[in-house]
Amino acid sequence: MRKAAGIRPQENLSAETTPEGILLRPAVTLPIEIYSEKRVAEFDAAEAELASVLAGRRRK
Repeated sequence: MRKAAGIRPQENLSAETTPEGILLRPAVTLPIEIYSEKRVAEFDAAEAELASVLAGRRRK
């Protein structure tokens, strides 16, 4: 069935029940990053720097 649908063996599928039966579709999966406290601090510093730059532009 995978071959007929053009779905490779390593691809993820989502399954859904419908009145006609079971519908299989390719599933999109995205990697996630769980942020450490250090990484969150890096984001905060970058946001503060950006805010400073933007505040300087508004004064001109």
